[in-house]
Amino acid sequence: MVDTLHQLNLTISTEEDRLLLRLSTSGRSEYRLWLTRRFVRALWDVLVKAAERQPGVGDQGNEEVRKAIYLETQKLTQEYLPFTYLVNQLSLGAVRNTIDGVQYSALGGSLWNIHELTLTQE
Repeated sequence: MVDTLHQLNLTISTEEDRLLLRLSTSGRSEYRLWLTRRFVRALWDVLVKAAERQPGVGDQGNEEVRKAIYLETQKLTQEYLPFTYLVNQLSLGAVRNTIDGVQYSALGGSLWNIHELTLTQE
């Protein structure tokens, strides 16, 4: 049996200033990779150069091409309902003013760093 990718998870450790990439396989193996800022910057440059070599990527600056991509995305979204957005840039979150250390995030709302939050007296 071939061990295939089952799940991919990327989290940030602000204390250690690095990302933790966890990969799990269908055979129940788990691999953990710590990605430092320096490594991600170097990897990002390589990924951008590789993407630029792909046909059509350079054309995305053209307004007509972007419009066509947007329209195709809309068609696919309607065809394969329901569609769940993982990130919402316009999300709104609120917490009581007795909680310190809140850092809002489009990915995790207001409680993604719950381990860093503290209560204050009114």
